[in-house]
Amino acid sequence: MKVIANDDLSTSIEHRKIRLLVLAGLAASAYLFDWWLEPERLSNPLMVFFLLLAVLYCVVRTHCAWYIFCHCTRDEPTESPANLSVDVFVPAVDEPLWMVEQTLRAAREMQYPHQTYLLDDGGNYEFEQLAKNLGVHYLTRKSQDNHKAGNINNALTKTSGEIIAIFDVDHVPNREYLNEALWPFKDVEIGFVQVRLSHSNGSQSFVAGAAAARNEGFFGIPMYGMHGLGCAQKFGSNCLIRRTALDSIGGYKQGLAEDLHTSLFLHAKGWRSAYVSKPLAFGVEPTDLGGFFIQQYKWAHGTLTLLRQVYPRLVTRFDFPTNVCYTWRLTCFLAGPMVAFHILVTLVVLYSRDETLVGEFFSYLLHLAPLVLVSWLIMKVASKPFQPKTANLESRIPAPGLLLAFGTWPIYTKAFASVLMGGKPLFIATPKDKTFGGIKCILPQIFAVFLLLVAVVRSMLGTLELQTIGVCSFAGLLIIMHTGVFVAFRNEQTIKNADY
Repeated sequence: MKVIANDDLSTSIEHRKIRLLVLAGLAASAYLFDWWLEPERLSNPLMVFFLLLAVLYCVVRTHCAWYIFCHCTRDEPTESPANLSVDVFVPAVDEPLWMVEQTLRAAREMQYPHQTYLLDDGGNYEFEQLAKNLGVHYLTRKSQDNHKAGNINNALTKTSGEIIAIFDVDHVPNREYLNEALWPFKDVEIGFVQVRLSHSNGSQSFVAGAAAARNEGFFGIPMYGMHGLGCAQKFGSNCLIRRTALDSIGGYKQGLAEDLHTSLFLHAKGWRSAYVSKPLAFGVEPTDLGGFFIQQYKWAHGTLTLLRQVYPRLVTRFDFPTNVCYTWRLTCFLAGPMVAFHILVTLVVLYSRDETLVGEFFSYLLHLAPLVLVSWLIMKVASKPFQPKTANLESRIPAPGLLLAFGTWPIYTKAFASVLMGGKPLFIATPKDKTFGGIKCILPQIFAVFLLLVAVVRSMLGTLELQTIGVCSFAGLLIIMHTGVFVAFRNEQTIKNADY
């Protein structure tokens, strides 16, 4: 398959730029660690511990990302293989009837020959009648063991298609979905194909738009890079899997992140994967903070559980590029505890009014800034050749997604603490309707911003020095980064009042 981007010449130029920026990034990393390696810090056991954490996080999140970005590729689509038998699964459990009907109708109308199955995990009579009326197959089971994974595994025992296409009930495929997504299966080593997750409700609310923008970011250069490394990863809906690949690992794997869990085992078994970047199915994002936080807690807990319990058992079965991809993916939610740590340290430094401590933290921020800047530049340069020609608002303006993710740090930190202590939360499906969680869902963010504001005011009323101004500026940046959740909450209250 021919590897292309927007233009071969411009792509080679961008690749050279990225390599130069990566060299600059390595120099920026050395500059940061030079600060940590000064004798007075190496003599402090606590600082040595923080140094190890900093090195680990920098290598895992930053350097792994650069490696992935340096391998971005996109394959030229070819004609889909003929005569594949395809089963389309739509798992459902108590979702709104209209939503299930919408997805079933679209799945049934896809052009490539296939069989469509509604996998009802709730024994819903209305669902059964809907399937009958639409002329699609209806499957159910007596229990809900292992939730989505159990539902799919039950269906696998009652169907026989060579390829399994899976759609969540809130993702509606286009008519040409199968025709344009099956072509990678010409390669018999391809175990699954992940199709881009796109969303249709980005204009419905601030949360929906920001969450969609955040997902657009992941399905941009991270997925192009993982595809280039032969390790495009399974993300949930809009995925096609070879039945023999699933059989080889004993079926779909369970958990809060069952799709990523299955992806890990498929790659560990030696199957390759591919990414189809064309938007072929459109879903919906949560429209309010309550639903978004439920979704994010589930994803964070499931992903971090895999990092702790599953990945260490499989790491020796992966090659180097696959390990880089999964190391980066499985640690993405550690950003929450990292944000919480920097908020805490900033508060301690400002409230202490210790000039030495303020100076030390200011020096740290100065050494950190070049690495942050270069990382941003690498991301921008790497993504340029892969920007869609008709870029939508979500792909051009990712700031709302970044702000929403930053403001979700309490949720990610809670999930991290739970996994660390061996917690096993109950399975909760992402809400499909508004939850209106109320102000209680953003109390940690309000408390953090209040303490930061007070700390800045107290510091600015004292003797102003460059170091104090610098740390106060960083505190101000932390405050600004919370605006996403506050704007979302304000919008929700406006909508709620309008409904009443």
